[in-house]
Amino acid sequence: MTDAKSFAEMNTLHEILAVAIADMKLGLEDEAVDFNMEHWHRPNGKGVCVICVAGAVIHYSLAEILTRRAFLSPSSFRQEIRYRLFAINDLRSGSIFQAKLNLHYPNQEDRDKAIELERKWFSRMMPEVALAKGKEETKKMIFLLEEMHLDLKAANI
Repeated sequence: MTDAKSFAEMNTLHEILAVAIADMKLGLEDEAVDFNMEHWHRPNGKGVCVICVAGAVIHYSLAEILTRRAFLSPSSFRQEIRYRLFAINDLRSGSIFQAKLNLHYPNQEDRDKAIELERKWFSRMMPEVALAKGKEETKKMIFLLEEMHLDLKAANI
């Protein structure tokens, strides 16, 4: 978990992905959470909140206890946070270049790194993994996201 101020100041994909992975792992242990990559942050009215990768960040790092029971999406947050949540969603689907654009327009070197990594990751994250539902499928996604995190960190993007 991190706080909203720290999250809004993160400037690399590997930093924001690390937060998402940590928050997803919290969700795996939380009986009041389930995963469905088609929903950002959606309470089901039965005490369970359905979240995606970015929704895990919303639920554990950004939302206050009371707002965890609310329907939330990136548009619920200020611009600096909103675009980082969009970037996480892009990473989930392997769209690394688009994720980088959500943070800021990359210089040529970062652009080339992002495109190179996207060639590797786009096919690995689609479609079975990117549309994971439930905790068992989400565990597989976390494994791949951890590997992607290492690639992003090595490339320093």
